[in-house]
Amino acid sequence: MSMSVSMSMFQVRPPRAFFSVASRLSSPPPSLSSSLSLSAACRVRCLSSAAAASAASASAASASARGTSSSVSRSSDDAYVVLTREAGKNDNVVDALKQIDVIPHDVILEVPMVFTETIQSGIEQLADALRNLKETNVQFVCVTSPEAMAHYVTAYRMAGDPGGNAAALACVGGGTAKALKRELERQTTACPVPPTCEFVPTRATAKDLAAELPLSENTRVLYPASARAKKELQDGLGERGCEVLRINTYTTVAATVDRLTEEQVHAARNAAVVCFASPSAAMAWVDAFGVSAKAACIGRTSYDACIRLGWKEEDVFCPDAPGVDGFARSASEAWKQ
Repeated sequence: MSMSVSMSMFQVRPPRAFFSVASRLSSPPPSLSSSLSLSAACRVRCLSSAAAASAASASAASASARGTSSSVSRSSDDAYVVLTREAGKNDNVVDALKQIDVIPHDVILEVPMVFTETIQSGIEQLADALRNLKETNVQFVCVTSPEAMAHYVTAYRMAGDPGGNAAALACVGGGTAKALKRELERQTTACPVPPTCEFVPTRATAKDLAAELPLSENTRVLYPASARAKKELQDGLGERGCEVLRINTYTTVAATVDRLTEEQVHAARNAAVVCFASPSAAMAWVDAFGVSAKAACIGRTSYDACIRLGWKEEDVFCPDAPGVDGFARSASEAWKQ
């Protein structure tokens, strides 16, 4: 699939839409900037809230059989907790779930609902930009997901180790910062090593990164991103007078049922809890399996997507602050309901 990438400031050519379910949202992908923004009236599930817990318990008690309503209850027999990230990228969530130790380990299963496609022209353009950081006066490279980090590392090595030209690295959260370490540990031969993360905002969101990044006058930022990522970071930095060079290095594609194993399809159709780390995964799930389980979300953007896709508020669990630990707590709380 050929993908077009724009190097212009604040202008990125969107990819074609991949999800037939997208028509259920108020605006189509790939940009979910308006349809997936959290409204003031949106009631996020707070795990510490006794009122929210009471509402979920009442909903579970009155729910009909799984698959007939968006309000669902858990059966103790043949019920699964499904992780929808790309295959092999759920290990940190599984570890966190095992630490909490509420969900039986043998019912946790990967059912990947998304996979990534590298935009090779974007990788090459990012490598070229990294070689010329001094000439372009870029002070920060901002990375907002583990997948974006993996593609950043690839481009860094393609650039041949910019070394002294390297700008400071800013990460949206601890999970993204740890992704750099994992990428380096996967290497078996000596390779150029990107700089370590020098800045992480107080909350792991693009909005907070844009608001808190320490900027000087006329700061320029390099932003390697998914083609489906919203413009929240670049718009927020732009409002602060910063120039942002966004380069799309990959995109997210929905997995169809025929890509799944028989075991995965069985788990999906008998899921008590389904875990979403992105709106893309939620859309792909609904397209394939409908609204058929309680939803645990990594953050508010995924939460809002679930509500718009048909889940009831009492059936969607979301931490106050996005991150893997809160994600695991949300899944564990959903299982207990």
